Amino acid sequence: MELSPEIIEECKQKAMGLVLSEWGELTYEEVIERLEDIGTEVDDEDIIVWEAMENYWADFLCEQIESNYDMLIGFAKFVKEN
Repeated sequence: MELSPEIIEECKQKAMGLVLSEWGELTYEEVIERLEDIGTEVDDEDIIVWEAMENYWADFLCEQIESNYDMLIGFAKFVKEN
């Protein structure tokens, strides 16, 4: 079942918002790419991590964002089907 681009974008924004407090004008894909490239401590002027998550490595945060996105997309599909 296809989701609208607006729903997909909202899921991306919410997934990032569960881990990050700010990401500037970066897209979901750009945030993921930067975090994957950093790998360790987040030191990026555009990406601000929630205080509770700031002691984690960038690659862990990336995994969390992707996991959140997968969960939100799954939920959106469930809601659309029911």
